[in-house]
Amino acid sequence: DWADNAPDVSWMPAGGSVYFFGTFDGQGHTISGLYAKDTRSVGLFSKTAKECTIKNLILKNSYFEATYRAAGIAGEGAGTIESVYCDVIINAKDSSSTNGGRECGGFIGYMDNTTTISNSWFAGTMNIDTYSGGFVGNRYSRSLELTMNNCLMTGTINSNTTTATALCIGGLVGNNVSSSVKITDSMFLGRITTKASGATKVGSLVGETGTHATCTDVYASTKDTAVTVGSASTDPSGVTKRTEAQLMGDAAQTNASGLDWTNTWIAVQGQKPALRKFMSEVEGTCIDTSWYGNGSASEFTLMDAEDLLGFAYLLKTNYFNKKTVKLGADIA
Repeated sequence: DWADNAPDVSWMPAGGSVYFFGTFDGQGHTISGLYAKDTRSVGLFSKTAKECTIKNLILKNSYFEATYRAAGIAGEGAGTIESVYCDVIINAKDSSSTNGGRECGGFIGYMDNTTTISNSWFAGTMNIDTYSGGFVGNRYSRSLELTMNNCLMTGTINSNTTTATALCIGGLVGNNVSSSVKITDSMFLGRITTKASGATKVGSLVGETGTHATCTDVYASTKDTAVTVGSASTDPSGVTKRTEAQLMGDAAQTNASGLDWTNTWIAVQGQKPALRKFMSEVEGTCIDTSWYGNGSASEFTLMDAEDLLGFAYLLKTNYFNKKTVKLGADIA
């Protein structure tokens, strides 16, 4: 338990007070075992510039703690984040500081410039107070764009503050008072817990916003909150709310039909869906229908258990009339 027992060696967030401007390509490799604790700007990087790109990375089994601005990728910053899986613990709380427990994100704590996040997944745990979100925590002072495409949030956000009026928590974005946010082909299927009674700025997508995010084919679980944008009385257009059960197993393909289940997303038997890029992080058996394509072929070959489950799913609505399905390998 690194929250109480720090390891002998700590990670110093890359860059310190200097912004990273380059490209960091993980090439599909994994970084794990990082422990970092400081006052602010804690993550894999301390600060990232809008010109940077971070891609093809798995970051897990790590711990980042700060008084404020703690995150998986960068405590402060911006840039392009592509195909990143993040399963880390983020802690931020300090009642003696005005900013204590604030501005934390699964990927970026405080977004200070234009940012794009695509084909990425946060599956970690955040223990914070307020102004925090599953991907981005806070973006307040300038009208800058945040674009999110094919993003999945299955992690947990635990807010420890008991002051309802100070609470600002979003499943994807915490605070978005003056930024333009565009979210497409994404899903919130995580958990949000709060200790504040009567809090209104808590949403499965955004905690607080000056204007609605522009959403297309976005799906949100109603397990912890039926509100998608905490500070708004209505949901953004382009958002579909579902129960958690409706987004589990093969039901996800039916109830989140706007997503690309052939190339980008994949259902998992009895579990939450996943991004295909990170099937290696899924413990269950995936339900793969990509072999079917557009269904125009007359013959199909099943190669593994995932393909077989996909066939069973498709057979619910498809008779495969005048089509042949073959086994291309032993399936056990």
